Amino acid sequence: MIRASLLCGVVLLAAGCPKPAMRPYPPPTGEELLAALRGRAEHLKSLRATAKVDHFANGGERVRIKANILVARGGKLRFEADSPLGGALATLTSDGTQFSLLDVRNNRFLTGPAKACNVARLIRLAIPPDDVVAVLMGEAPLEGKLKGVTWDPNHGGREVLTLSTADGGEETIQLDAAEKRWDVMRAERRDAGGKVLWRVTNSGFKDHGGVRLPDVSDIEEPPHGADAEIKFRAVEPNVELPEELFRLPPPQGLTPEAADC
Repeated sequence: MIRASLLCGVVLLAAGCPKPAMRPYPPPTGEELLAALRGRAEHLKSLRATAKVDHFANGGERVRIKANILVARGGKLRFEADSPLGGALATLTSDGTQFSLLDVRNNRFLTGPAKACNVARLIRLAIPPDDVVAVLMGEAPLEGKLKGVTWDPNHGGREVLTLSTADGGEETIQLDAAEKRWDVMRAERRDAGGKVLWRVTNSGFKDHGGVRLPDVSDIEEPPHGADAEIKFRAVEPNVELPEELFRLPPPQGLTPEAADC
């Protein structure tokens, strides 16, 4: 017995068979897609948001926190985590060069270089600050040289942009083709051996003051078994964020501890 799905794939005659989405426009070049993504990044300089974050804590348990998030280009990040029941848990900052973390629960203050492993001290995702900023802005880090563009007929149609990275790996970025919005629906980075280093999946893009941003971002970092679901509650693009917001001085009475990796 031949399955209906096979009939759909071969002859497209069975009743109810969905037709594959076709490009409603001439195929874009990779350069055109990269220019669109870079143009969006030029337009979006900063973001202030509140969100609910579901992630694995350092102890291995699943936790949900409320977060106030500030990000700006140049790897600038401020992430304030509160318990859903009330009360501060931690504040992490990066000014692109220096990292600081105030761990309220454990009464510790850590400081060191703004590296992926230090950023991971709060929600375990070991991703460089520049890349964290891009992801939280609904984008994908553009790492590497253009390799090619393919068409994915699923999900209403997506352009798939592939970049070759310096380590011999690849980054693939799936872009929503509807009305040539080029929303980053999914992005994935693999090393030369095909191992997934990180993956981000976005959904629910909406316009906010001329900038399209997702309602939900799912971020995975398989090498450390880490993931986080970020549900944005409020977003404000292109707000003025003073530089001092991305620096965290040690509170009185706490001795700073050097953190490096």
